[in-house]
Amino acid sequence: LQKSLTMDVVFPNRTGEEDSVGEGFWEFNPSRPAPVTGAPLPECMEETGSGEGYRLVKQIYEAEGSAETSVPVL
Repeated sequence: LQKSLTMDVVFPNRTGEEDSVGEGFWEFNPSRPAPVTGAPLPECMEETGSGEGYRLVKQIYEAEGSAETSVPVL
């Protein structure tokens, strides 16, 4: 299965009200600083499953015609 499925890790906090898309969305953003330490979290990654490099999980669902915004995506 490792050759057939990818695993991308989202940032553990959702987008905030200052985000241009809105708040409450799961985000693939390895450069976003963690709120506690102020350092990036290396386990977070760019989205690779779709091949489009989406920033938000909701964008993957939207591309498939769904209004879902949550994780996990399989």
